[in-house]
Amino acid sequence: VEAAFKEDSNFQFGARLNNDTFKNGDNLEISIISGQEMYLNIFQFFPYEKINKVVKLFPNEKEKINKIKNNKFTLPTPGLKYVVEFPVDEKNKKSIDEHLIFIATKDQVKWLNKYFTLEDFNKRLIEIGNKNVVKKEQKTYTIIK
Repeated sequence: VEAAFKEDSNFQFGARLNNDTFKNGDNLEISIISGQEMYLNIFQFFPYEKINKVVKLFPNEKEKINKIKNNKFTLPTPGLKYVVEFPVDEKNKKSIDEHLIFIATKDQVKWLNKYFTLEDFNKRLIEIGNKNVVKKEQKTYTIIK
Protein backbone atom coordinates (compact mmCIF):
# COMPACT_ATOMS: atom_id res chain seq x y z
CA VAL A 1 0.00 0.00 0.00
CA GLU A 2 2.80 2.44 0.89
CA ALA A 3 4.24 2.54 -2.64
CA ALA A 4 1.00 3.98 -4.02
CA PHE A 5 1.33 7.11 -1.88
CA LYS A 6 2.81 10.41 -2.95
CA GLU A 7 6.07 10.76 -1.05
CA ASP A 8 7.57 13.68 0.82
CA SER A 9 10.54 12.78 3.02
CA ASN A 10 10.01 15.91 5.15
CA PHE A 11 6.46 14.84 6.06
CA GLN A 12 6.73 12.62 9.10
CA PHE A 13 5.16 11.80 12.43
CA GLY A 14 5.42 9.25 15.21
CA ALA A 15 2.89 7.71 17.57
CA ARG A 16 3.32 5.94 20.91
CA LEU A 17 0.78 4.27 23.19
CA ASN A 18 0.94 4.49 26.98
CA ASN A 19 1.03 0.67 27.10
CA ASP A 20 1.22 -2.41 24.86
CA THR A 21 -1.04 -4.50 27.10
CA PHE A 22 -4.30 -3.35 28.67
CA LYS A 23 -6.92 -4.81 30.98
CA ASN A 24 -10.64 -4.19 30.54
CA GLY A 25 -11.40 -0.65 31.72
CA ASP A 26 -7.86 0.72 31.36
CA ASN A 27 -7.33 4.12 29.76
CA LEU A 28 -5.57 4.34 26.41
CA GLU A 29 -3.40 7.41 25.81
CA ILE A 30 -1.63 8.29 22.59
CA SER A 31 1.42 10.53 22.24
CA ILE A 32 2.06 12.06 18.82
CA ILE A 33 5.06 13.94 17.48
CA SER A 34 4.95 15.62 14.10
CA GLY A 35 7.48 17.32 11.89
CA GLN A 36 5.01 19.77 10.38
CA GLU A 37 1.35 20.76 10.18
CA MET A 38 -0.89 17.85 9.21
CA TYR A 39 -4.37 16.36 9.38
CA LEU A 40 -4.51 13.28 11.58
CA ASN A 41 -7.09 10.49 11.51
CA ILE A 42 -6.89 7.46 13.80
CA PHE A 43 -8.79 4.24 13.17
CA GLN A 44 -9.24 1.12 15.28
CA PHE A 45 -8.98 -2.21 13.48
CA PHE A 46 -10.89 -5.06 15.15
CA PRO A 47 -9.81 -8.28 13.34
CA TYR A 48 -12.31 -10.40 15.30
CA GLU A 49 -15.41 -8.41 14.23
CA LYS A 50 -17.66 -9.75 11.45
CA ILE A 51 -18.59 -6.26 10.14
CA ASN A 52 -17.35 -2.75 10.90
CA LYS A 53 -13.82 -4.04 11.30
CA VAL A 54 -12.35 -0.53 10.97
CA VAL A 55 -13.83 2.30 13.07
CA LYS A 56 -12.66 5.91 13.29
CA LEU A 57 -11.41 6.86 16.77
CA PHE A 58 -10.21 10.40 15.98
CA PRO A 59 -11.55 12.90 15.08
CA ASN A 60 -14.87 12.21 16.79
CA GLU A 61 -17.96 13.97 18.18
CA LYS A 62 -16.05 15.53 21.08
CA GLU A 63 -12.68 15.99 19.35
CA LYS A 64 -13.66 17.47 16.00
CA ILE A 65 -10.51 19.34 14.98
CA ASN A 66 -7.88 17.09 13.46
CA LYS A 67 -5.55 19.77 12.07
CA ILE A 68 -2.37 19.31 14.08
CA LYS A 69 -0.12 22.33 14.45
CA ASN A 70 1.90 21.35 17.51
CA ASN A 71 4.96 19.20 17.13
CA LYS A 72 4.01 17.17 20.24
CA PHE A 73 0.61 16.42 21.74
CA THR A 74 -1.44 13.76 23.52
CA LEU A 75 -4.83 12.18 22.91
CA PRO A 76 -7.42 12.08 24.23
CA THR A 77 -7.70 15.80 24.84
CA PRO A 78 -7.89 16.90 28.52
CA GLY A 79 -11.15 15.92 30.20
CA LEU A 80 -11.79 12.93 27.91
CA LYS A 81 -10.89 9.24 28.17
CA TYR A 82 -10.37 6.43 25.69
CA VAL A 83 -11.38 3.35 27.69
CA VAL A 84 -10.22 -0.08 26.51
CA GLU A 85 -12.88 -2.79 26.63
CA PHE A 86 -12.51 -6.53 26.20
CA PRO A 87 -14.97 -7.61 23.47
CA VAL A 88 -18.12 -9.14 24.99
CA ASP A 89 -18.47 -11.70 22.17
CA GLU A 90 -14.97 -13.11 22.70
CA LYS A 91 -15.73 -14.96 25.98
CA ASN A 92 -13.56 -17.99 25.17
CA LYS A 93 -10.37 -15.97 24.74
CA LYS A 94 -8.03 -14.77 27.48
CA SER A 95 -6.51 -12.01 25.36
CA ILE A 96 -7.16 -10.30 22.07
CA ASP A 97 -5.18 -7.98 19.78
CA GLU A 98 -6.51 -4.72 18.37
CA HIS A 99 -4.75 -2.22 16.16
CA LEU A 100 -4.63 1.54 15.80
CA ILE A 101 -4.01 2.86 12.30
CA PHE A 102 -2.70 6.43 12.16
CA ILE A 103 -3.17 8.29 8.88
CA ALA A 104 -1.54 11.71 8.47
CA THR A 105 -2.25 13.79 5.37
CA LYS A 106 -1.14 17.22 4.15
CA ASP A 107 -4.68 18.08 3.05
CA GLN A 108 -8.00 17.46 4.80
CA VAL A 109 -9.65 14.20 3.71
CA LYS A 110 -13.21 12.93 4.19
CA TRP A 111 -13.47 9.47 5.77
CA LEU A 112 -16.37 7.25 6.73
CA ASN A 113 -16.80 6.60 10.46
CA LYS A 114 -16.78 2.83 9.81
CA TYR A 115 -15.55 0.44 7.13
CA PHE A 116 -16.89 -3.10 6.77
CA THR A 117 -13.47 -4.62 6.09
CA LEU A 118 -9.79 -3.72 6.19
CA GLU A 119 -9.77 -4.15 2.39
CA ASP A 120 -12.46 -1.43 2.03
CA PHE A 121 -10.39 0.87 4.24
CA ASN A 122 -7.20 0.18 2.28
CA LYS A 123 -8.94 0.92 -1.04
CA ARG A 124 -9.89 4.35 0.31
CA LEU A 125 -6.35 4.85 1.57
CA ILE A 126 -4.91 4.14 -1.88
CA GLU A 127 -7.40 6.55 -3.52
CA ILE A 128 -6.33 9.27 -1.10
CA GLY A 129 -2.65 8.48 -1.49
CA ASN A 130 -2.82 9.04 -5.23
CA LYS A 131 -3.71 12.73 -4.73
CA ASN A 132 -2.36 13.58 -1.30
CA VAL A 133 0.84 13.12 0.68
CA VAL A 134 0.04 10.37 3.19
CA LYS A 135 1.95 8.76 6.02
CA LYS A 136 0.61 5.64 7.73
CA GLU A 137 1.66 4.06 11.01
CA GLN A 138 0.13 1.13 12.87
CA LYS A 139 0.32 0.20 16.54
CA THR A 140 -0.89 -3.12 17.94
CA TYR A 141 -1.97 -3.62 21.53
CA THR A 142 -3.30 -6.57 23.54
CA ILE A 143 -6.30 -6.60 25.85
CA ILE A 144 -6.33 -9.26 28.58
CA LYS A 145 -9.27 -10.33 30.73
